[in-house]
Amino acid sequence: MNLLFDPQVLLNYFNEHRIIFSIVIFTASFAITYFIIPKIIFVTYKRRLLTEVGDRSSHKVRTPVFGGVSFFITIVLVLSVTQSMYKELLIGNQIIAAITILFLVGLKDDLVVSTAKAKLISQFFAIAFVVFLPELNILSLKGFLGLYELGYLNLAAIIFMLLVINGYNLIDGIDGLAAIIGIIICSAYAYTYFILHDNFYFLLSLTVIGSLSAFLRYNLSNTKKKLFMGDTGSLIIGFVIGLLSLRFLTHRDIVTSTVGLLAENSVAIIVAILCVLLFDTLRIVISRLLENKHPFEADRNHAHHILLDTGFSHLNASLVLGAFNIAMILVIWVLGIYFSSFILTFILLVSFAAYYLVLNKLKKRT
Repeated sequence: MNLLFDPQVLLNYFNEHRIIFSIVIFTASFAITYFIIPKIIFVTYKRRLLTEVGDRSSHKVRTPVFGGVSFFITIVLVLSVTQSMYKELLIGNQIIAAITILFLVGLKDDLVVSTAKAKLISQFFAIAFVVFLPELNILSLKGFLGLYELGYLNLAAIIFMLLVINGYNLIDGIDGLAAIIGIIICSAYAYTYFILHDNFYFLLSLTVIGSLSAFLRYNLSNTKKKLFMGDTGSLIIGFVIGLLSLRFLTHRDIVTSTVGLLAENSVAIIVAILCVLLFDTLRIVISRLLENKHPFEADRNHAHHILLDTGFSHLNASLVLGAFNIAMILVIWVLGIYFSSFILTFILLVSFAAYYLVLNKLKKRT
């Protein structure tokens, strides 16, 4: 039994049976989350810790909002095993420390509401745990738009992580959307890190996919089994997505016969993978500024709100945005093999313009 959890034994087995080990990690992540969530729902109803229905809410019934608790427990448990397999990496323990900070602040916000300042400070400290590690040290943009080594790239990495975390938090507004987009994003990174043999980040991606897949069953329920991920969940998953994105940018082996991407297109690929949360955040900010509103003022102008007002169900709206995300990844990935970052940037700008105009037209109709 001791050999079963011996790090070297696990590592050897993974190296020899990557597919089987991957299935075990996914299944374990799914099972842990699936087992924990009913306990969370029970305690929430028992203590009447249900989220209130507000003016901007897309729901009409008070619902538990602590799905992030299951994410935290699952990631910590699985990560403690995978980290032991790669003792030379510091990142595993740093991730646990970072998501613990986000867990505490997110849980407080889900219970009694935290201030925006407190959440921003907590995110900064969580990001600081990982962004300065050697394996995530951004030394170059690899020729993106002709840019290579630049100053203050660590500062840019912090700002990028903050944008991803808060962008992911913003799309968590309807049933299924945040989980589906999270699964799509982590699947793209899991595929990349699998073929690059960047095993730690591959297993981290797989852990999140398994946990979100189990959560999705409850998030889409119309019974008392329904659960939201809450700020606890969106902060933790957003942080992991930001981390996986930074690793993609800093990877030295992104140009291989298997992946086939031009090195300069790493940034464009990341934008495509994160397109739903990045596009929606940018569109919201631009729209509010044009309307002389504060860029962070709350409203019902998000893409998922517009689709709901147009007549889409929660699931259909989530699937439409998920399909858009997949299409963007496939198009930019294929073109990234053959074309320069200038052409890909132009395509991304045109895609964003189309996204902006279509949603604005739909909003005017409703």
